[in-house]
Amino acid sequence: MFKTICVSELKSIGLQPYDLFIAFCGFEKRCLSIIKNIPSEAIDRGIVFINNEAPAESVENLEQFKDVLRDKADIKHINIFNPIEVADSIIEVISKNCEGIDSPRLLVDITSFTHEALLIFLAIAKRVLKNVYIEYVYCNAAVYASELEDTAEQWLSRGIKEVRSVLGYAGDLKPSQETVLIMMVGYECERAWQVIDSISPEELIITYNDASGSTDQTNGDANQHHAELLRDLAAYYQNPKQYIIPSNNPFETANKLEKVISTISADTNIIIAPMNNKLATIGAGIVALKKTEIQICYAPAIYYNTSSYSVEGDVCYLFSL
Repeated sequence: MFKTICVSELKSIGLQPYDLFIAFCGFEKRCLSIIKNIPSEAIDRGIVFINNEAPAESVENLEQFKDVLRDKADIKHINIFNPIEVADSIIEVISKNCEGIDSPRLLVDITSFTHEALLIFLAIAKRVLKNVYIEYVYCNAAVYASELEDTAEQWLSRGIKEVRSVLGYAGDLKPSQETVLIMMVGYECERAWQVIDSISPEELIITYNDASGSTDQTNGDANQHHAELLRDLAAYYQNPKQYIIPSNNPFETANKLEKVISTISADTNIIIAPMNNKLATIGAGIVALKKTEIQICYAPAIYYNTSSYSVEGDVCYLFSL
């Protein structure tokens, strides 16, 4: 199932009741788009994760989560940069709130998950959560880096703390084999280059989406621009291969990504760096959970553009895996 609808339609499409709603509270107002448009009777319990050291914008958004969910809210403070804590917390809250329920129904708002937390959740859903029905929902952005009109100046985050494999996606990398890095470009060209420089693969593949495969209503060409910038930065790699992969449907992302991977020699280490949006990240997760020899890496940012990261859009994507 995969639906693309107006966010406001969530109020009227007749959602079946969910035993548990899960979301991350972020610094963008966009993190509130889904919860504000879901009928209260459709949710029995709501779990909202928030980082221990969240900025003031996140704390303000948390109060609005509480206002909407009221006595249904359960707030979970965690260190979102500690993958073990993230995994343990997800398993704990689902086990606690779904105990005694036959075939519990979950609605997971992935809009403000970190890419790492989202991939961890997918791995848990596949390997740990049995007899649990999960629907995912994602709200798009009308525009990114809204205060910066010049595409060349737009940025969402800067700097990386480290590059690490995502928990559950370590892959099976062999020192004796060459490594291919598949860089799924979004807006974060600088961080993408730092990831490439850190991994130093023998071969680089760059993927990006065009306007037809974008969730962004106004800047569908920005991904191509940043892909070109990245290609210029990575001048060491002579003519890196480039592929257009959509970021508005995780199943299409997975299909196109598998076709790219099929062109790579079998005796090669493959690392994927999903730095596009959350739907594209799920597509990468689908592939890596199927092809467990592939590693997915993550590079937490040092700085975020909290003042103008994005403006919420009016489209949401509702789907199950």
